[in-house]
Amino acid sequence: MVIWISFVGILINMLNVILMFLIIIILLILMFLLVRFLDLGILMFIVIGLRETDTPTKGSQRLRWN
Repeated sequence: MVIWISFVGILINMLNVILMFLIIIILLILMFLLVRFLDLGILMFIVIGLRETDTPTKGSQRLRWN
C-alpha cells in the first residue's frame, strides 16, 4: 500500500513537471503569436486612426502622399 502510494506520488510529480513544461511551451507560443498579431494590429490601428482623423501630422501627410 505504501509502495503504491509513493509510486502514484512519483507519477503525479512527473505529470506535474510534464504539464508545467507543456504549459510554458504553449504560453511562449501564444505570447509569440500575440506579439506578432499585436504588432500588425497596432500598425493597422495607427494607419486607420490617422486616416480617419484628419489631423495634419507628419504621419498622416506621409500616409496621404503614399
